[in-house]
Amino acid sequence: MAIQKLVSEKKLNIDAKVNTIFPTFKDKASDKIKGKTDLTIRDILMHQAGFPADPQYHNNNYDPNNSNKRKKDANPVYTQDRNNILEKIIATPLQYKPGTKTIYSDVDYMLLGLIIEKITGEREDQYVENHIYKPLGLTHLMYKPLEKGIAKNNIAATELNGNSRDGQISFNNIRRYTLQGQVHDEKAYYTMHGISGHAGLFGNASDLAVLAQMVINRGGYGNHQVFDEDTLDEFIKPKSTNSSYGLGWRRQASNAYGWAFSGLSDASTVGHTGWTGTLTVVDPHDNTAVILLTNERNTPILKPETTATANDFTGGHYLLSKYGDIASLAFAAVNDDKQSANDAKLISLVTQRYNEIQKNKDDQTNADKADLCGIYDAVVSRKHNKAIKKFLSSSTGKKITAYVKANR
Repeated sequence: MAIQKLVSEKKLNIDAKVNTIFPTFKDKASDKIKGKTDLTIRDILMHQAGFPADPQYHNNNYDPNNSNKRKKDANPVYTQDRNNILEKIIATPLQYKPGTKTIYSDVDYMLLGLIIEKITGEREDQYVENHIYKPLGLTHLMYKPLEKGIAKNNIAATELNGNSRDGQISFNNIRRYTLQGQVHDEKAYYTMHGISGHAGLFGNASDLAVLAQMVINRGGYGNHQVFDEDTLDEFIKPKSTNSSYGLGWRRQASNAYGWAFSGLSDASTVGHTGWTGTLTVVDPHDNTAVILLTNERNTPILKPETTATANDFTGGHYLLSKYGDIASLAFAAVNDDKQSANDAKLISLVTQRYNEIQKNKDDQTNADKADLCGIYDAVVSRKHNKAIKKFLSSSTGKKITAYVKANR
């Protein structure tokens, strides 16, 4: 939204080359893959800039030649100094020629944040808070909330043992305590000192609802206009090579992003996911927004004995991690013409979960079984509905009932 605002105000041209803003942003003779010299801001917004998804600037022990192993001080672009990050981004080898692929990269949005700071002369957090959030009357959207009077216990925790993945990961200055009120993302915390274009923002449901409504309203809320309609249209229109991408926004398109946005949302739906367990879905056609604020990563690692399963959190086995299913239930609940879909969706979910557990060994954990029990309870809570009643009396319903009773 900050980039949209700057474009709307004619302070930024997204087709400009990055080196018109940062003159040192150029290829070097030693670069195996060239493309930085001609890279545009549009390329970055579209995640086609060529950067790897996660160079782990924060991690001195990360080996870019073998991402599955750790090697002492192997990372050539390591830094935990925010003042050095532009230099390290420029030094990051491209993985592919810009424009030839679409690969989500945190680096793209770290760079966009730095561009905002260069153009405005303000640090990114100061700019968005002073020029977007405060004019909209929003008081709970901010970076580094613990430094701004928000009590730690008013903020959801995001990982039990810092960034250590229950002891599997180690690097300089790693946090090993429960993260609560500090940004979870490692590059944002250690390298960007809590303020970055790709992570670090905290907020609550009511303030996020205003931002979502601003998209539905085509750029403004109340008496305050943040960006114009033409700019919004430019940012949310489909990328020619991948219709699930816009400029920054992810798009539903022809259900291309339905796994996150739900099959019940309109093709015009836009939004984004967040790694710790968050989702924003804005359906302008139905004037509806669904926002999930979960902390699914704040759960134990299922197999902490090996780095190969470092990101296999227990929470990833819960229904809430399947964003689209939760979004579907929400869309059905708030739209009268879709409420009948809720019973069918719940029946589908409980049947699907039961079948997964029966067929797949990896889905036979206690977390998966607990998840099945939770979905089953939601089904039973609607047992007076005709479709649910019929399902529970069917042979499949009876099998699931018996299994749930035996595994509680």
